[in-house]
Amino acid sequence: MTSVERDFIKRLKLVIDDANVIIEHLEQGKGLENDTKHGATIYTHLDNISIALDLGSYEHLKWNLFKD
Repeated sequence: MTSVERDFIKRLKLVIDDANVIIEHLEQGKGLENDTKHGATIYTHLDNISIALDLGSYEHLKWNLFKD
């Protein structure tokens, strides 16, 4: 596997991780104004997804997956 492929996999895992937090939060009936179980707003999670999908950004390299 190439480094580019490993990078894509990490980006997608980060996207899935943040998306799952958002989905769980909303399914529990919690509002957009409430912080998620990770102490961030839904909008922060959406920003994380946007950054992870930005192929010109490498900020995601410093991130780890959530540990539940």
